[in-house]
This record gives sequence, structure tokens and C-alpha cells, in this order.
Amino acid sequence: TPYEFEKEVEDIDVVIYQRQSNISALTHLRAMKKLGKRVYAEHDDWMFGDTGVKAVNKIYEDRNRRELFKAICSESDGIIVSTEFLGGLFKDLHDNIIVCPNTIDPDLWQWQDAIFPEMSVGFAGSYSHRRDFNYVPMYEIAKLMPVTFIGFDPKVSYVNAIGEWIPIEDYPKSLSGHFSLGLAPLKRNDFNASRSAIKWLEYSMAGICTIAENFGPYEIIDDGIDGFRVDGDWIDILSYLSEFPSVAEACVLKAQARIIQDFSINTGVHRWQEALMGSQVAS
Repeated sequence: TPYEFEKEVEDIDVVIYQRQSNISALTHLRAMKKLGKRVYAEHDDWMFGDTGVKAVNKIYEDRNRRELFKAICSESDGIIVSTEFLGGLFKDLHDNIIVCPNTIDPDLWQWQDAIFPEMSVGFAGSYSHRRDFNYVPMYEIAKLMPVTFIGFDPKVSYVNAIGEWIPIEDYPKSLSGHFSLGLAPLKRNDFNASRSAIKWLEYSMAGICTIAENFGPYEIIDDGIDGFRVDGDWIDILSYLSEFPSVAEACVLKAQARIIQDFSINTGVHRWQEALMGSQVAS
């Protein structure tokens, strides 16, 4: 009943709708607003552009879904995004854009000194990244060192694929130890420009040196210091690191130190508090 619903949510101050696009979520949002709650939409992808959308999720192509996405965004008190670039894309849907960068919970990661007795390269991610590899010379890379893919199988004989789905709570432990150099290619379009640098965060905390596209979210990497950015020169960078593994090891340690300082959940939670609660203390 309406009375029971109001009693159930009376201790809630803020409600966040993460990438919702259904009528139930919109109905719920309107009910919470009527009760005086603050409501926010949260997005980590740009699903309203045409470029790159088909590579990720077909539901973004559905006109009704897109309209529900937009309604939830426009009727919210604000939109939470993970990057400034993504926030700029959402400005047409709301004038209150809140940037809360992705962060890492150090307790979930078995981070330690990186030691690379044998250099190897790999990728961890979903099938949605398959088009990003069109410009990466994987066959030539496989001649340099062993290659492992986690998350999707590129169906080529020179790659060791671990294709099964890994529960999110097991992912940090499962990522560590599979490879020493982590690839993060991105096809250069608006959709990928709106992504976050989550792979750099995860690779680094798993003791993996990141080799990323010099584009969009990975411009955050201090090139040659806490990871590497490439402009097509994948083979050159990987060849260099295969010859000098100590450079990759040093990059991992510097990345981990930077992430703990600037991208830890302990820092991130305060950004969320300030953005959503103002001077109040989040419970």
C-alpha cells in the first residue's frame, strides 16, 4: 500500500538509478520524488550517440528504451557520470552534472610488488571491445610473447582464451597472475572517448602494466611513468618492455601508489558525499 511503501523508504535520503531504462524505474523515481527524496541517474557510458553504440548493447538502439533513458535523466535531480567528457555529453539532458570518478577498493585487490620473471601480454574485458582490436597487430604481438584474453575469445589459435564469465566479487583475484602487460585499445569515437580509465585502475592493482590507446580516458596515464600510451606503435612498446621488464615493474608500482592516493574508494566516497549530501553526513 502507499502507506507501507512510505514507511519502507522513510530512512532513505537519496536514490540512485544506475543506467535504468524501464517504466518500473521511472515510476519508482516519480514516487520517490513525490515523497521528497533526492533522485539521481548514474551513467558510465554514452548510449545516446550513434557511433559505437551497436558494439556494446543493442538495447541502446531501441527507441522506446532511449526515451525512457532520457526521461529518467531529465526527471532526476542530477546525473552522475564518471568523467568530465561524459558529463559534457549529458549536458543537453540536465543542467546538474556530477562527476564522480571511478575508484578502487584496495581491500579487494591483492596488490603487491610487480615481479615479471617471464613477460606476457593480455586483455581482460567483454566482447564489446572486439572492434577496438581491429587496429592492434595481435598476430605480430603473439610472436613476441604469450597472449591471454579474459572475458571474450577472439577465436584465433595464437591467443589463450579464458572465456567464461567471472563473478564481479571474484574478478580482482582472478585477474592477477595471468599476464604482465595489459592491453587497453580503443577505437577513436565519441562512445569510447566517454569511457573511464577503469582498465588502468584494475590492471595496475592486479600487478599488470597498462599499454593503452593514447586517447580519451587513457590520457590520464602518465606515459612511461605509470603506464604507456600508444599511437599505433604497439609492437615498439611491447618489444621495449620485453627487453626491459624492470621498466614495466616500476610503472606498476608508481601506478599503484598514485591510485591509492587519488583513486581509492576512501577518496571517492567523500566526493559522492559532497556531491549528493552537501554538508550532511552520509549514513
